[in-house]
Amino acid sequence: MRTARIKIAAEEGTAVYHCMTRTVNGERVIDDPAKEILRRQLWLTAEFCGVEILTYAILSNHFHVLVRVPQKVAPPDAELLRRYKLLHPKPTKPDRQGQAEVALI
Repeated sequence: MRTARIKIAAEEGTAVYHCMTRTVNGERVIDDPAKEILRRQLWLTAEFCGVEILTYAILSNHFHVLVRVPQKVAPPDAELLRRYKLLHPKPTKPDRQGQAEVALI
């Protein structure tokens, strides 16, 4: 049985979360190359989502990440397009058409 979570007041409008995930059956499948891929994906996803990674630890069968989530604010369209391009650097034809339409607004 897991212990109760402790909630600590953060700066006004922000929250800090400890996230953790494990492999199935605790198998040790995260080798050094996989750790590097996971590390890159963590930072890319954090940038895409607009959260700040405070610290992280990647082990062979699980990982931890401590993130700060800022106050919910709708980013401008240019920021949304920048974040989208992080995950999809080579857009498809429909992506290019959609981006062109947004750029006209």
